[in-house]
Amino acid sequence: MKKISIPYILAWYGFPTLLFASLLAASFFGLHENLGIVMLLLLFVGIPVGVPILLERRMRKRAAALEREFSNISWKFTACNCVVYLDAEGGNIGMVWKHNPARLQMVDPEKLSDIRTNNGQQLRGTQMVSCQFLLNGKKVKIYTLWVSKQLSMKDRQVLDAVSNADKLGDALRAVQEQRMRKKLVDTLRAVWQQETERIVRRK
Repeated sequence: MKKISIPYILAWYGFPTLLFASLLAASFFGLHENLGIVMLLLLFVGIPVGVPILLERRMRKRAAALEREFSNISWKFTACNCVVYLDAEGGNIGMVWKHNPARLQMVDPEKLSDIRTNNGQQLRGTQMVSCQFLLNGKKVKIYTLWVSKQLSMKDRQVLDAVSNADKLGDALRAVQEQRMRKKLVDTLRAVWQQETERIVRRK
């Protein structure tokens, strides 16, 4: 699974940064100090704040367009950095990532382990809450909270984020169990079919 597309990130951050940096340099050398101040604010405030918001909107839009590729959606969860689709009946998981929303990426539930909630607590508060798990041994975090200012662990936003991370973790485990049951049933069915064919040939 590829969570980040370097060309995609460069397109969103690199081009605006170069553009505003060029305009900033031109404004100072041209002695247009007011324009230079505006460009400076856009460069150091507008891009770090604005681009993540635009990226999240793009993720949601792409996910809405891609969800038709995921059959039998039983649960959809939109996090800060990812949109998750779950098929509780078939035991399937699909994800569209904020920094790589080009396609719907399927995840094998059997390869997930150590699914748990990470409240991100530092001292008395937190800025990030996530549902995290290991996929093929690599840590993956789906954020239910990501803010610039630390919030109290009793803050309603934090409590809601922890609750959402718990629900997502439970849903992932349920899909994982369903996939294992489905695999067992398929295996037993295949064995039964082989034995039946063997008996028929003997007759």
